[in-house]
Amino acid sequence: MQGYQFATWQYTYDKLSVNLGHYYPTWSQEYGTNAYEKAKHDFALRSGLIDSPRHFSDDQLKNIYEILAIGTRIGLLPSQEDDVKQIMEQIENTLGSGLGKPAQSTPFKDLINACIDRVRLAPREYPVRDYPWGIQKVSSMFELMEKLGYDNYSVRTGFVLDNLAFVEQVSGGNEWLALKLDGGEWKSFESISYQIMLHKHGANYCKDYLEHLLETSWHDLKYPSPAEEPTMQM
Repeated sequence: MQGYQFATWQYTYDKLSVNLGHYYPTWSQEYGTNAYEKAKHDFALRSGLIDSPRHFSDDQLKNIYEILAIGTRIGLLPSQEDDVKQIMEQIENTLGSGLGKPAQSTPFKDLINACIDRVRLAPREYPVRDYPWGIQKVSSMFELMEKLGYDNYSVRTGFVLDNLAFVEQVSGGNEWLALKLDGGEWKSFESISYQIMLHKHGANYCKDYLEHLLETSWHDLKYPSPAEEPTMQM
């Protein structure tokens, strides 16, 4: 599975560079195929094209809709009925199928839950909503190595190959939390700087290392005996 990210940035005060990027990966559990629309909307807000104090989030719109619906059941003044009906129709058109539908199960929900306490946003990072969980499956060792070989992923980006997962812990830091599926539960065992290992030892070494992780149980990776401790440990 191939993917890409949209991003929006803010100028620094002197307008000589940009910082504070917001990332919208197309494979994220929150955004998915709507990533482009989310990025365009975020750009409009950050650029001032949309007046942010006048903007309501989807959750706020749902709450407004529910309150208005209660009002229609309790009873409204005749002068209010048309306005309330129009507002509710606008919210329905805006949210579409997302209004009033039970939340769908999130892919890799168990993996995300296993990462929540380990993959934390730094104090300088933007709010949680600006860093979606973007975890996707890869189909081969070659694809996993190709993905990990890139840099500048945002925090919470992740890749899964069979029973092995890597989740980025620092935006642009190439610090991957490594996890194994053990008895149906995702468990972390190591923090890996893949690019450092790649530059220091080469691709063949990295391939052997990742195959070792795939073939070894979580317990033996987490608690290797002195005699079995891998020479490839970071």
